[in-house]
Amino acid sequence: MRISSAAYHEAGHAVVAVLLGMHVAAVSIKAKGFPPIRHLHGGVIASFDHRARQNRNKAEKAATAGLAGEQAEQLWCEQKPWRHAKSPRHPSLSGDRAYVEEMLGPVIEDYKDKHRTIRRLKEVARTLRESHWSCVEVLATRLAKRKALSGAEVKRLVASKNKD
Repeated sequence: MRISSAAYHEAGHAVVAVLLGMHVAAVSIKAKGFPPIRHLHGGVIASFDHRARQNRNKAEKAATAGLAGEQAEQLWCEQKPWRHAKSPRHPSLSGDRAYVEEMLGPVIEDYKDKHRTIRRLKEVARTLRESHWSCVEVLATRLAKRKALSGAEVKRLVASKNKD
């Protein structure tokens, strides 16, 4: 079975969101049911109260989950020389970056502080992704097979893999 980069990308978002305590409602690698955005290959629906963007801690958690997809996809590509990551200018990655900016904008106005925070959050996402890579792999495999999973399935998977 071929597992797409989109499956790893969305699995990275979902696993890190669950690990950070966010409520994930669904994860999908098909665009049906998601906002009509060109080149969208799926997404993670996580409940996030947008008023919480005024809370820096919650905004940073959401931004960290937003950064984890690109990182998971890149690690997947590094494992095999024939795989290719999306260009940094790919629309789905710019959508992730826009989401990160949207989450952090209300709580961090200073450009340098925002840049330092994003660097720190990328490191947090990288650490979580590396230490829970087996969760990302299993979730990506299931996404490739079923195309969509409920948040309850994602949470059970992460909990069961963390017991191992």
